[in-house]
Amino acid sequence: MASRGDLIRLRPGHYYVPRTSRFGPVPPDRLNVALSALGEVRYTPGGVAAANALGFTTQIPMGRTDIVSTRGRRIRRRGLEGVRILERSPERGRLTNDENCFLELLRDIEHLSDLSAKGTCARAVDLVRGDVVSLKRMLRAAWDEPPRVRAMLGALGDAAGIEPDVLSCYRELVNPASRYDFGPLSNLQTARSWGAK
Repeated sequence: MASRGDLIRLRPGHYYVPRTSRFGPVPPDRLNVALSALGEVRYTPGGVAAANALGFTTQIPMGRTDIVSTRGRRIRRRGLEGVRILERSPERGRLTNDENCFLELLRDIEHLSDLSAKGTCARAVDLVRGDVVSLKRMLRAAWDEPPRVRAMLGALGDAAGIEPDVLSCYRELVNPASRYDFGPLSNLQTARSWGAK
């Protein structure tokens, strides 16, 4: 069927039934191609889309699309041009979409938040305090996050007044001698006690 032109081969094992509009051939949606390559697995937005979903920016990603996979093994990139797959720990699969987006935001918060430093801190603390993102549920996934992200989670939990037993678990994940760049979250009152520069 592919040799006759009835199907277009996008990548190994993935084919597309070509469609045409009055303007010519319609290309396949690259996001749908990527999601079919991921298979039965949880995924969430990454990058600007994650920040937009949580209210830290009004930007909409143009050009490249970032998605987060919790598949736990590498995905062949052939035929997935225009989509960046951010491979994360399978522990992320237990989290909600908002929690996954929140972890992605913290990884690059200085570039993803369009709010002021004060507004970024207030929004992040509100998400933790309102239990939109649960630090208790994120604890196991936090082991696989960069040390800076773990420290920021602890500072946010401290500022939001979460339970001391959860905070003590985050303390164990942070080296007290290390210093981290918290970006706009360095304005948190609790930031320095969690290693902010």
